[in-house]
Amino acid sequence: MTTITANSKESLIRKIEKANIEYPVVADIQSGDIRDHTANAYYWAVVVDAIRRYMKDQGIDYSAEALHEFLKLQKYGKKIVQIGDIIHEVTARSRKFTKKQFSEFTQWAEAYAVDELKVPSEYFLREEYI
Repeated sequence: MTTITANSKESLIRKIEKANIEYPVVADIQSGDIRDHTANAYYWAVVVDAIRRYMKDQGIDYSAEALHEFLKLQKYGKKIVQIGDIIHEVTARSRKFTKKQFSEFTQWAEAYAVDELKVPSEYFLREEYI
C-alpha cells in the first residue's frame, strides 16, 4: 500500500496519476497550509538556537538538527516501520506540519525547553523577534 500526501484534492489527483499506481493507495489531504517561512525562521533562530546556546554554555555541543530531532522525539515519540526483515525507527516529519501544527509544536518546544531543560528565558530574547 502506498501513501500519497498532498495539500489539495487537485494536487493529490495529479500525484496519483503521475505515480501510475495499480494497487491500493492511502490518500492524505492535509488540512490547512504548510508552515510558512516566518514560523520556520522563528523556530530555528529563536527556539532551537536558544537551546543550542544554553547547552553549549553547559559544555554540551549539539547541532541544531540533533536538537530538532530530540524535540520531535520528546513530543511525538517514534514510529517503527518494518519492510521485510528491515526495521527502522522514524520520528514525525515537521516539514509536513500545517501552520497550526507547527505553531503548536513551536510553543510546546519553547515551554519544554524552559520547564524541562531549564533554559533561562533570556536565551530566547532575539532583537529581530521582539
